[in-house]
Amino acid sequence: MLQQALRSSLDRFRELEGARVENRKREYFFESKIYLPEANYCRIFSHQGFMVFCCEWRDKASSPSKTRYQSLIGTTQNALGAEWTKTVKAGKARQEVLFTAEGKPTVHVMLDAEPPEAYVLVLPPNASKSGFAGRIPTMEEFVHP
Repeated sequence: MLQQALRSSLDRFRELEGARVENRKREYFFESKIYLPEANYCRIFSHQGFMVFCCEWRDKASSPSKTRYQSLIGTTQNALGAEWTKTVKAGKARQEVLFTAEGKPTVHVMLDAEPPEAYVLVLPPNASKSGFAGRIPTMEEFVHP
C-alpha cells in the first residue's frame, strides 16, 4: 500500500482520491481509497500548496502508541529499501522520522504525545525534504469547526 501511495504522489494522489469531504468553510479533503494496515483513517489533504497523503492510528494510551510508532518506522524502512536516508527528529510534543531519497517523495512518520496518535505522511517529490511542518488538522476540528 505504501508503494502505491509513493507512485500516486507524482500525480497529486489523484488515483487514491475517494469521497470528497467538505465543511461549511468550504475546506475539504479526500478520503483515501487505500488504507495502510490497521490505520484508523487515511486521507489526502492540501497543505502549503501540496497534496499530502496521511494515515493515522489512534491508541487509547501513550505506551501502545509508542509501540505502534516504532513498528511503523520499521515497516516503512523495510518497504522503502536501502536507497532511502532515515533522519530522526525528537521533540517534547512530537517524535519524528523522515525518509528521503533523491527525486523521491518524502515519507514522514510521526508520534504526537497528546493525544497519543501516530501518523505516516507521504509528501510529493517537489515538497520540502524537511517533511511536514505544522499541525495535522484533526477530523473533529474539520467536521465540527
